[in-house]
Amino acid sequence: MKITNYDKFRKQLLQWAASFEHCVFWEDVLAETVLVGVGAEACFSEIQSLPQNEWLFGHISYDYKNKLERLVSEHSETVPFADASFFQPQFVVELTKDSFTVQKGNFDEKKLFEEIEKQNLTQTKDAKCKVDAKLSKEEYIAKVTALK
Repeated sequence: MKITNYDKFRKQLLQWAASFEHCVFWEDVLAETVLVGVGAEACFSEIQSLPQNEWLFGHISYDYKNKLERLVSEHSETVPFADASFFQPQFVVELTKDSFTVQKGNFDEKKLFEEIEKQNLTQTKDAKCKVDAKLSKEEYIAKVTALK
């Protein structure tokens, strides 16, 4: 499908993708290319159980090395992600500056394009985020001073 307004359609695509429980939105800003995987045919938490020759999206955490090399990490876990988590998407779509293509999924490309194009872009408020310090200001200054 031919794209006439890349920036607007990219935002509509992101809004559409965000409606799925499982969603990956990968963007190469320099190449003006977006790859999106949405929906989950299957989910995996062990690397050994990953299917071969299939689209998969996910992550492997730094601490996964502890399973491979019998290491122990003493660092506190600040982001509670699983060591490994992957999903096999129902749909994979690719957006370039000029075109929109369904890479995976039993979906009529034209109908999907029209569904995404119908997305009314909503204004979003900036999310409020509370940051908790690990150290007090005094502890931080003491540690920096000790390094000097």
